[in-house]
Amino acid sequence: MPLDIQTSQNVVLQYEPASIGDRILANIIDWIIYFLWLLAMVAIMSRLPGYAANTFFQVGFIFIPIALYPLLTEYFLDGQTLGKKALKVKVVTLDGNKPTLGAYLMRWLLAIIDCFPFTPVVGIVSIVINGKGQRLGDMAAGTAVIKLGNKVTLSDVLYTEAPANYRVTYPDALNLSDQDMDTIRRVLQKNNPELTDFTAAHVGNLLNAPNQADSRVFLQTIVLDHAHLALKN
Repeated sequence: MPLDIQTSQNVVLQYEPASIGDRILANIIDWIIYFLWLLAMVAIMSRLPGYAANTFFQVGFIFIPIALYPLLTEYFLDGQTLGKKALKVKVVTLDGNKPTLGAYLMRWLLAIIDCFPFTPVVGIVSIVINGKGQRLGDMAAGTAVIKLGNKVTLSDVLYTEAPANYRVTYPDALNLSDQDMDTIRRVLQKNNPELTDFTAAHVGNLLNAPNQADSRVFLQTIVLDHAHLALKN
């Protein structure tokens, strides 16, 4: 089931949520990295004087980087750990903006509940039930994990990009709400003539522009006008 993400410019992007299998494999790769780090650090520090007696040094140098790895890699690698990068999945926000440090921090803190090796069932159940591929940390942070690939915008499907010298036909289109615009895009996507005519008549009444000859062209113009005006404001 595609995941719709609506940007601040009222353009809907459709992504495929990362599957449970993708997320498990990404975590396995990350845990292999943890294990290799552990082996390397033990091998190095076992040769250092006083290694066996300095427990605090062992814990700090070996395990703190492992604990911070998910948070730091996702923040600095644009929503990806090395495991996610290998599986071509990444963390995004549901509003289309770049995830903040706070969002990554929320996911990281709640990982102990739904991603820890001994309690993965919590994350798996929440991903299946949620319908958006979100574990508890994603729900709290307003994020989701998606598969990378060609994102599809409803704007790409429904109309061509407005030229640089585009002239707005219906200035009042900007007064339509985000929900109105989302409805219009979905109506156009369904390609149902009766529904398109009904929607065009309703939008025409709202904008005092009734009796449109071609309902589909009218709605496409409204979408273009709204997007153009939103970018200028």
